[in-house]
Amino acid sequence: MNSYSLVADIGGTKSELALFAQKKDVRKFLLKERFVTGAYESLESLISHFLKEYELKIEAAVLAIAGPVINGRVTLFSSNLPWEVDEASLREELQIPDIELINDLRAVAGVLAHLQKEDLYTINKGVEKAHETLAVIAPGTGLGEAFLIWDGEGYKPCISEGAHVNFGPRTDQEIELLKHMKKSQDHVTYESVCSGLGIPSIYEYLLTTSVKNEDSVISNELGDDFDLTRAIIKKAGQKEESGGPANEVLRLFASILGAEAGNLVLKTMATGGLFLAGGIPPRIIPYLDSRAFLDSFLDKGVMAEMMPDIPIHIITNPDTVIIGAAAHLFNKRKNHEIIP
Repeated sequence: MNSYSLVADIGGTKSELALFAQKKDVRKFLLKERFVTGAYESLESLISHFLKEYELKIEAAVLAIAGPVINGRVTLFSSNLPWEVDEASLREELQIPDIELINDLRAVAGVLAHLQKEDLYTINKGVEKAHETLAVIAPGTGLGEAFLIWDGEGYKPCISEGAHVNFGPRTDQEIELLKHMKKSQDHVTYESVCSGLGIPSIYEYLLTTSVKNEDSVISNELGDDFDLTRAIIKKAGQKEESGGPANEVLRLFASILGAEAGNLVLKTMATGGLFLAGGIPPRIIPYLDSRAFLDSFLDKGVMAEMMPDIPIHIITNPDTVIIGAAAHLFNKRKNHEIIP
């Protein structure tokens, strides 16, 4: 019986699982399926549901997960999905001999050097510099951050939980946003604001400061699922020039994200470039390719002079995490052949 490899992108909202054959191009999986993560009581049950449809021998798996992986365990997965995930338990229950958990930003960071031109949308050309540090910031359900350093032979990904530092407002409006959020949250972080979880908080704050009534179109688009983030992005994601409440939310979101992206570049000296990953950036390109994002990114006081030289790209390939996790798996298994 042929053996196969399993790769997964496990997020707080959705999860994608893909199967690869031995010695295959990391961009060409045999099949891929998407699942609603919260519909399953555990990661084991989600993967079991996927695998029961196929009578295949799974030899190895890399599961990229939205949370810090410490000693083979994810002790804090998602604020809206309190799973406990452990490599040993997964191996035993799924009967897969080789399972590794990695942070999802580890997968994204690992694939950056292999991205092709069609995978990217450039919002600041900057100055290309070979072998310089790269940074990645990824707003999705949560907010991920990572960077890559050149070790003389290749790029080494480094994972960060920097999105959980305290939110530092830059403007009077952002100060008022922080005050508003402190009424319901003890610890307001950049993830609290710059993520799918944060967009409703920005929307609720702006409603308290504006004479405009709640946008009825947004209310209609909510339907029965009450996904305010999805409704706002659907309403305003591709129409930056409009002046509705949803557009104001995304402009403020982009401005705060730009500031934190600039913070990440400075903290890591990522003069090689910044990559915007995650599920949100490809859906709100007009707001990121705008002054709202770029002005905040550039506003770095005595360090402002270096910021325009930083290349900034949006990763538009929806399979980035899957590709990166597969590359990680195939790299560590010498009987696989990677074709970036």
